[in-house]
Amino acid sequence: MNQEIVFDVDEILNTAEGIPLTETNANFGTISLDSIPVGRTGLQEPDFSVPLQIDEIGFAVTALDFRKMVGILDLLLKYSDPRHRVVRLNIFNDRVRWDADIGQSFVQVTMHGPVWNHPAGASASIRILSLDDLIATSKALGENASFRVGTRLIEVTSPEFTRPLYVYPHERFLAHSDKILKSLESCESASIETQMLMRAINFVSKFVNTDSADATFDLVEISNGAALAATRNCLAKASSERLAEISVSFRPRLLRFVKPVLPFIGTAKLRHNESFCVIKGDNVLFGFEAIQQSFPLIEPQTIAENLLIPASKLRSVVSATVRTFGPGGVLRLSCDSIGLTTCQMLAFNPADTRDLSISSTVSASRPDGPRALNVSLPASPIYSFLEEFSASNAELGFTEDRTRLILQDTKDQLTCEILVSLQRMNERKHTSGRQ
Repeated sequence: MNQEIVFDVDEILNTAEGIPLTETNANFGTISLDSIPVGRTGLQEPDFSVPLQIDEIGFAVTALDFRKMVGILDLLLKYSDPRHRVVRLNIFNDRVRWDADIGQSFVQVTMHGPVWNHPAGASASIRILSLDDLIATSKALGENASFRVGTRLIEVTSPEFTRPLYVYPHERFLAHSDKILKSLESCESASIETQMLMRAINFVSKFVNTDSADATFDLVEISNGAALAATRNCLAKASSERLAEISVSFRPRLLRFVKPVLPFIGTAKLRHNESFCVIKGDNVLFGFEAIQQSFPLIEPQTIAENLLIPASKLRSVVSATVRTFGPGGVLRLSCDSIGLTTCQMLAFNPADTRDLSISSTVSASRPDGPRALNVSLPASPIYSFLEEFSASNAELGFTEDRTRLILQDTKDQLTCEILVSLQRMNERKHTSGRQ
């Protein structure tokens, strides 16, 4: 049993009135994504040296589960103003739920199990806490943590560790999620495979538009079994039959929340309406703003000729091109004959005044094609595509008029492809759409 430590609640709260919610110690602060444990969470039996009072509630969690919960909430709140880095603790008789809400996104982490001294059937007991207090607590816990929940203070005890958590007014928490979840109750839900969705989003996120002023490309769309993202010269698509039940679009700025949270959800149900999407797993619920927008359609593109280049060689050349010339780097490919041939590669930036270029040659194969091939490719999207390319040879497919390049790779039931415009920047007609 832990030694009893008595807190003067009024003295602590009065002293803390002017204290900001953010810890200043360098050991506190946000949590790195790699340090968040993965797994199912649940409640344990609390261990108190003094029995609970009639107005106190008790529960306990493992240190691992507590760190996981805190880490997930921090993924959402790490970009927030320190004054708004607060968490809502909802206590029921058979579970507790930790909520974080920033308006445009929210996340809820539920821990199921027995809660001591909470009346069965009673409404949730709510406490508003500082996330930075929770982070600091998570870094000091032993094997388990017991929570003695009072009205104005929560005492957290662990072997050789005791810490008070200050309870803040309910007004400090942005409860936008309550209204959103209520509005989604009547919407149909679809079962989704979060792992496949995560892979698709991770791929297309490499090609999202960075110019938010251009609304045509300022979205990520998931529909008809495919995730889509685009810039002015590249359309990225990740398709799988296992994405067929999903139909939602959202702004790319939300990727910084969507990408890190998805791995912790597991098998889930998805609901959405015209303004919000919610993905609910066993323990984690994640909601984010949705939009009613799709990419404009374009006619299907047909490959008329192919060029096969060793992927490792192409990857090294486009990598050097991007590093040397930045996002404006161009790779010009020249081949004279059909069959086994030598391909000349010249990298440069048309806007670079240094008159600098990189040249290389590689053995290639052209199984078809009516004439010599001489095309200029934007290096940046090809570099992004090849980062996780699995095949030994990259097959570059060109449309008949040689104004489009198609790259494709299929792995574990997910087909990733890009459609790239090959026109020069000063001659390019700005088009985009769904392949």
